Amino acid sequence: MLAELERFYADYCSSIRREADALRGEQMPPVTEELFAIYENTGNRLKYESVYFLRRKYLAVFGLKGILDGEERDIRKLEEVIRDICGEECWALPAHVNRKEDENWRNYIDLFAAETAQTLAGISGLLKGRLSAGVLETVRREVMRRAAEHLTPVTLELGGKSPCIVDRTANIPLAAKRIVFGKFLNCGQTCVAPDYIYCDETVKPALLRELKKQVELQYGREPLKNENYGKIINRKHFDRICGLIEEKKVVYGGERNADTRQIAPVVMDGVSWEDAVMGEEIFGPVLPVLSYRSLEEAVRKIRSMPCPLALYLFSASRRNISYVKERVSFGGGCINDTLIHLATSAMGFGGVGESGMGSYHGKHGFETFTHRKSIVDKKTFPDLPMRYQPYAAWKDKMIRMFVK
Repeated sequence: MLAELERFYADYCSSIRREADALRGEQMPPVTEELFAIYENTGNRLKYESVYFLRRKYLAVFGLKGILDGEERDIRKLEEVIRDICGEECWALPAHVNRKEDENWRNYIDLFAAETAQTLAGISGLLKGRLSAGVLETVRREVMRRAAEHLTPVTLELGGKSPCIVDRTANIPLAAKRIVFGKFLNCGQTCVAPDYIYCDETVKPALLRELKKQVELQYGREPLKNENYGKIINRKHFDRICGLIEEKKVVYGGERNADTRQIAPVVMDGVSWEDAVMGEEIFGPVLPVLSYRSLEEAVRKIRSMPCPLALYLFSASRRNISYVKERVSFGGGCINDTLIHLATSAMGFGGVGESGMGSYHGKHGFETFTHRKSIVDKKTFPDLPMRYQPYAAWKDKMIRMFVK
């Protein structure tokens, strides 16, 4: 098996180098200056974005390389991790690599040390058996701890329970359409999926009707037969999500197929903050709907919880929009839409507090993983004498004259 994994590594590295060479049209030198030059000097944004994602391929390889070059070499555990990351079908994805001393590869590691450390520490934490329903709670601290051992700064994009507020002024049919899109994309397995709806109690009945209607319009009456409807990443998370569904509170959907790990979109009503579905990030196709009596009440409740990675607000009231934006801390979000704030490279994307730190995407990603050196290029003349010892009264007078 190890021989097969090593062949994979060699082939994979060759393919990445070919991609890199195609971007430049020649062999790739050490990249600290090269990526900076591409970013600064080209107006072709697509070229820069290609380099950005190419970098992430390097990091994926080296994250696993670092673990398996160290003390953790249990291939069986590695297979378990890859099942969880890639799905049951991809369990044999090879990841073991030998130590390589190629200096160019080392430059890639050095240039993007922060993200490499995040990848390494996160996967290393999983290798120690920390993959569970509370994976974020354990891995986020493991990432920070392992990075701190090497004084490595990190940018963490985590998650949490991202609220979707719908006030009484919202366009309810459009809100339902966009919420269904954002929630059930990839079966709810996106870090910025609306975790739950928090709506004004006066619009809740209409919103529930529109949600049911939109699920059928977008996924059909039998979503499990829709070839474009996805599945849960593995059996462990399939079982976890099923455990969050309280049947008596399901008002729509919920059909399941354990063999294909599919769960039809679920809408739940009558949910309380103490229910299991509100106790953790759902990360699946389950949509609880809660209601509030006043927007002030909603804001107080959200502020009492950990800062979410995303927040979505559907409203036609500029006052309400400003009220929420100014009083709730969250990573990013949308007004009258879901998800699309992370689809542009013009804005940074990241969390705050429990949902993460730092940001990336586009220029922000480049700046996050590089360091701007502060340099003074001092001329040789004049060389003012008053800063040098021995000090005297006339030097003191001159200094005070200059600083006035």
